[in-house]
Amino acid sequence: IRAKVEEERSAKRFTLLDFGLRRVYCPLLLSIALMLFQVWSGSFAVTAYTAIIFDGAGLDHLSTPASIGVAAVQCVVTAFSLFIIDRQGRKPLLMAAGSGMTVACILMSLFFFLEDHIHGKVAIAVPILAVYLYMAAYSLGLGIIPWLFMAEVFPGSAKPV
Repeated sequence: IRAKVEEERSAKRFTLLDFGLRRVYCPLLLSIALMLFQVWSGSFAVTAYTAIIFDGAGLDHLSTPASIGVAAVQCVVTAFSLFIIDRQGRKPLLMAAGSGMTVACILMSLFFFLEDHIHGKVAIAVPILAVYLYMAAYSLGLGIIPWLFMAEVFPGSAKPV
């Protein structure tokens, strides 16, 4: 341990100019891209408007319990993903998360389309299932992997900057 500490002390200090090095700017650009995908995925909108989504689907009486269920699903799946992320790998989990989020959006869109064009009741569980699936898929991949990726790809000397 002492040798490692001495090696780090004697190592050249990292400066802002070092961001021009390929070993630093490539991981930086990838990290920024993953964080942008995370923000642009729409998960914050789904979380913020869960009650409104359920109200619009005619689930006025279930909007509060279903919103609590969304938060519970997000917590459980995030905890689960911590255990499987190293076994399954980041790339397959990101691909699975993107696919799951896409399926959930298609389900939700299909529900509202059919509800507008068919003047009967469409399966009332579809919006709840779609929102739960969306948040589970998000929590499995895009919710956690960008943060882990950022911590893992930068050189040790660049992390303090």
